[in-house]
Amino acid sequence: MTPHDANRQDNTEQDYHRERVEKMIATAKTKAELQDLVRSLDARNIQLQNIRDRLQLELAQYRKESP
Repeated sequence: MTPHDANRQDNTEQDYHRERVEKMIATAKTKAELQDLVRSLDARNIQLQNIRDRLQLELAQYRKESP
């Protein structure tokens, strides 16, 4: 997989999630449903931040070990 392919896959995945969230927002009928959506998005954001932090740490370790 080339970097271009990976970027295209990332964009496709981002589009999918954006459309999914937009649909959830549009179909939410109550304030409670919107609050649940916000909580789930916050939880997902925290997961993604943790993954990003671990990857940054691994990259820094790799760069430190490689000549």
